[in-house]
Amino acid sequence: MAEDKKDEAAKKKSPVKLIVLLVVGVVGGIAFAKVTGGSSANAGPTTTAKPEPGEVAKVEAININLADGHYLRIAYGVQLSKKVTLKAEAWAKSDSSKVSDIVISEFSGMKVEELSTKEGREKAIHEIVDQATEKLDGEVIDVYLDEFVMQ
Repeated sequence: MAEDKKDEAAKKKSPVKLIVLLVVGVVGGIAFAKVTGGSSANAGPTTTAKPEPGEVAKVEAININLADGHYLRIAYGVQLSKKVTLKAEAWAKSDSSKVSDIVISEFSGMKVEELSTKEGREKAIHEIVDQATEKLDGEVIDVYLDEFVMQ
């Protein structure tokens, strides 16, 4: 009789243990997914292919006002991706103003001291490339300085 009660109690506890284990497993899985950024089943490729470089469009020099009465004269080349169907010269005449607007916005009001260092120039150029790539839907891969004179 005592054994029957133990078997009956064990049977009643088994579903409870199973439910507790299931809940712990689900909660643990959700926590793992949040920490790792999602499940691997939904993950796409981990690398993105770089766009294939096309021509470099040369943009004529422009003058930009810096802080404290200084100015910057800058000319640059824009590394276009292969998806740009225009020749570099035609692109420079038609679409370079979009990049020039970004260049002017980035450099306007900066201090000469910020742009005097390699790190300062690279940071500004990196920001220009990021904005141009986004604004021009991947047409721009990089920006190269041809002329950079501060006074």
